[in-house]
Amino acid sequence: MPGIPLRNGGPAARIAVIPGDGIGREVTPQAVKVIRAATALTKRPIEFVEFDWGADKYLREGISLPPGAVEMLRDEFDAILFGALGDPRVPSNQHAADILLGLRFKLDLYVNARPVELLHDRLTPLRDRTEKDIRLMVFRENTEGLYVGVGGFFKKGTADEIAVQEDVNSRKGVERIIRYAFEYARQNGLKRVCMSDKSNAMTFAHDLWQRVFKTVRQEYADIDSRHLYIDTLAMEIVRDPRQFDVIVTCNLFGDIISDLGAQLAGGLGLAPSANIHPGKTSLFEPVHGSAPNIAGKGIANPLGSVLASAMMLEYLGWKPEAGALRNAVRAALRQNYVTPDLGGDKRCWHFYLRFTNCVIIMPSRNPPMCAHQATPPEALVPSALIPARNCRRNQYPRMMTAGIGIRKTNTSVRTRARGYSSMYAPMTPEIAPLAPSAGTVELRLKRTWSKPAPSPQTR
Repeated sequence: MPGIPLRNGGPAARIAVIPGDGIGREVTPQAVKVIRAATALTKRPIEFVEFDWGADKYLREGISLPPGAVEMLRDEFDAILFGALGDPRVPSNQHAADILLGLRFKLDLYVNARPVELLHDRLTPLRDRTEKDIRLMVFRENTEGLYVGVGGFFKKGTADEIAVQEDVNSRKGVERIIRYAFEYARQNGLKRVCMSDKSNAMTFAHDLWQRVFKTVRQEYADIDSRHLYIDTLAMEIVRDPRQFDVIVTCNLFGDIISDLGAQLAGGLGLAPSANIHPGKTSLFEPVHGSAPNIAGKGIANPLGSVLASAMMLEYLGWKPEAGALRNAVRAALRQNYVTPDLGGDKRCWHFYLRFTNCVIIMPSRNPPMCAHQATPPEALVPSALIPARNCRRNQYPRMMTAGIGIRKTNTSVRTRARGYSSMYAPMTPEIAPLAPSAGTVELRLKRTWSKPAPSPQTR
């Protein structure tokens, strides 16, 4: 029986899972586990259906996308959680082009949203830059440009060979991505939009971008808009990333400039992306590739996939759960609970184990927090999670324990479960939606025990 997506009145959000190749098959299952843990707390209805589309299937059956796959994804699913594609056994990467580019084009996922956000100061290669300095969104036109595959060879393999690749731009395609960028800025209280092209060299294709941009910007007088050539933009984003809120550009330039931005924010292992058609089935994936050189070693970084999952949950309208995923990533980075690419020693699956000890489970029965004792807003950003060892006894009168299967809730008790320290978080509006009703708790671990926390003098 065909499934009914949540947006069409179905009982649950239906997510198609395509792990793909290489490390995509390692990081995607971890992201799914994290999503399950977060949505279970708020009893969000969600269903995952996994598809084995990738190099193995292509080599075994000669099939990349089965017949009817696009129509099924379009009609029966709310979103697609994607891993990565690419395998040295398929040198042409034909299966990758058929699946990923095919889904982008055939589902008309014209918005490629790639956030560039520094989540910890130590991760950027730029000197004297902090988390406040690197926070922007790159919007890449996702269905046109040089990626449409229009072109060909003449006299291939000879000394006189000619290769032609056409850059295809439609007024419809250019206008809708530029308008989407302006709308995003307005809805999120951002004041600066930069359109980038190379119209001084690409005098036909990017002249269209220039003319459409000048027309659309007139409808958004409340937003400061400007134009930069792509080479200037690359220079400026390194020199001073603080000057950018939203960048919108063509398919090729968006691909390049977002990778540059990702490196400024810690590398591709932390970079998520969304392929969106508003109101329709959309695809979410980490920016990184399949990395066959490290596949199977257990050291792949799952955080890009987790952050892509947060984008997916937000697209579904589930903002508290999306925030929980982002907060858990920030907490892991602060404590260097990361894989070797970020300077840590953890394995791919460790983040999920840690996440289950950070997600808020149960509010305390202590009295409500007094106004003069409230945690200042700046202390809640970027994350409200606080290690138990950093909490002084009765420092926060109203607390929430974080962890799966934790029985004690007051700060005078330190709870351990399978060797992982519990976490505590102030009850705040940002995280309160994730809490079940007071006095309820899910016991999922086989063993939990509690002991008095050491006093401040003995810690």
